Amino acid sequence: MNRLVPNGTETIDSPFWFTLDPESELVTCIYGEGCDVDPGDYMRWELADDFLEIADVVHNRRGVLTLHEATDGQPERSRIYLVVMAPNGMAQELLVALRTSTGESWGITRLNRARGDPMFSNPEISFMAAAASLISEGVRRGLLVGEATEPEQPEAPGLVVLTLDGEVESQSLTAAEWFSRLPDDNGRQDGVPTCVLTAATAALRDAVRGKVGGSSTARVPMRDGGWAAVQGVVMSTDRDSRVTVIIQPVHPDRLAPLLMSIYGLMWNGSVK
Repeated sequence: MNRLVPNGTETIDSPFWFTLDPESELVTCIYGEGCDVDPGDYMRWELADDFLEIADVVHNRRGVLTLHEATDGQPERSRIYLVVMAPNGMAQELLVALRTSTGESWGITRLNRARGDPMFSNPEISFMAAAASLISEGVRRGLLVGEATEPEQPEAPGLVVLTLDGEVESQSLTAAEWFSRLPDDNGRQDGVPTCVLTAATAALRDAVRGKVGGSSTARVPMRDGGWAAVQGVVMSTDRDSRVTVIIQPVHPDRLAPLLMSIYGLMWNGSVK
């Protein structure tokens, strides 16, 4: 449900939900409603080195962080606050890692409050930290249902070429077929699934930080069962550079550890 803040701007009354690949910690899809803000905007800023990122929450021992904590009470220091939150009436943000009791983070919940709303209180933050493991179990069990089927896959990988601004420049004939199988989330931009944009942006961030070619890979559950590997590759960060995203079935060697984690059989990660 939308509501108005004092300046007449609509703001969010319901949270955004981000599902993650627990290994790469890349977002695979976004769900949210109640606001005209494009959820894809969050991803473009999420991967641009800001004060409160998904990785910060995933590796936080409590698994809960607020924007006010991350900015020492000065949210205007955050670019996502200035560009996305403030123009849409949002003054506060709380991120919660949906982490199971064995340590895997299967998602993130992002909650916002408007200007004039009370601050997120310690009891509220503690409640969300306690509820996170229960919610994450629901996400994990939902993946079990999807994994039970064995759909036919396209014969060839899907190939998408994007500009550094995230615009699709070209794509293979099989890309659309892969798109139809990927999660139908409301973070899609011009029909491109969130996981494709995330893989491209993460590869670009990797290239910028390393000053060399970057890459990233997320394992994504498909709508009709099974799993896809979505890999982004960028060779350089020159103005004329492009990011290539390849979509194909997950190799069994990469899928087996993930399925074992889903079934609660093992955990090889750690929480700092």
